[in-house]
Amino acid sequence: MKSRAIAITLLVLTGTCQARSQEMPWSSVGSAGIAAYQRWDLNEAEKLFEESAKEAEQFGSSDPRFAIALNNQAMCLFALGRYSEAESLFKQALAIDQRIPGAGRSEVANILNNLASVQEKLGKYSEATSLYGQALVMVRENAPSDQLTAATVQFNLAELFAERGKYKDAEKLYRSVIATRQALLGPHSEPLAAAISEMASLRYYQHKYREAEGLYRQAHSIWEHQLEPLTARQKSDFASSVANLGVLYFHAHQYDEAKTLFERALNMDEETLGPDDLRVGKRLSELASAEIAAGQYDEAEPLCLRAISLLEKYSPKPYLALVDALNIYGGLLDRTNRRPQAELLETRAMVYRAKFNETKADHAFLPLN
Repeated sequence: MKSRAIAITLLVLTGTCQARSQEMPWSSVGSAGIAAYQRWDLNEAEKLFEESAKEAEQFGSSDPRFAIALNNQAMCLFALGRYSEAESLFKQALAIDQRIPGAGRSEVANILNNLASVQEKLGKYSEATSLYGQALVMVRENAPSDQLTAATVQFNLAELFAERGKYKDAEKLYRSVIATRQALLGPHSEPLAAAISEMASLRYYQHKYREAEGLYRQAHSIWEHQLEPLTARQKSDFASSVANLGVLYFHAHQYDEAKTLFERALNMDEETLGPDDLRVGKRLSELASAEIAAGQYDEAEPLCLRAISLLEKYSPKPYLALVDALNIYGGLLDRTNRRPQAELLETRAMVYRAKFNETKADHAFLPLN
């Protein structure tokens, strides 16, 4: 089980730049890009952010508007799993902001956080840890009142620690994030739900299953009672948390409960993201696993086939998700006395595993393995 709820930050104009932006055509394009990103129309968002960056560059290569546009374009590439491209743009945006006298330290910290998130995805864990640390120091020394930015950085650093098995360090940070968000945003905010859900995943890693279950359900209750509509990304994060709870039940051999949760997560992502989104492929594999465990092979097979077909369409390919999907279907073939076909799938899975090890290019936002 692996949680992938890294938080990266869009930037908008502030202060005098915001006032000047009212007359700037690129600002409206950038706003349209943010709207597209929030409804998870990533291809449209990418086009708009790219246009915004080209227009902002006309103000000069050291203009803060250009840094903002580059950050937002990189954020979209990150979401699309194009990490090397995102890394280059985040570095360019960071260099611009660091050269601007009096540039907002929170903006610089946000870009440091975003660059660290990319480094983490690329497997550059030492670099990511260092960048997260720089971002925290910058916020605490130069913008101590901006506790929410600090909490976002802590959230990501906790995720990195949890993934690297540093559970005590991760727990300390998650507790700080939860306390900050509850104090500043109240007990029913979406960011608080996300932090509680990540703490639940940490408890799962620590084999504290009963506590994990309670935390997942607490987070789900907060998500379910939001007064403001959730963005597409927030809805999908909710769906991921529902699936995480399903994994907990699956490994406890409570297959009916797991199936119910996997079906719910699948329906949520299909409704929010569309039937061909990458996360839908992951949900199909999860549901197929529950059907196989329950002996429902006829129900599981079309789910397996759809998952593999969907995931193989993506470029770059989500290698780890494909390895999972192929292994799940191979297990089904084995159980139904089709060993030769299963061996072919095992070979394909080995190839994808090797490619992942070569590139470290797994897609973003696949919450569980």
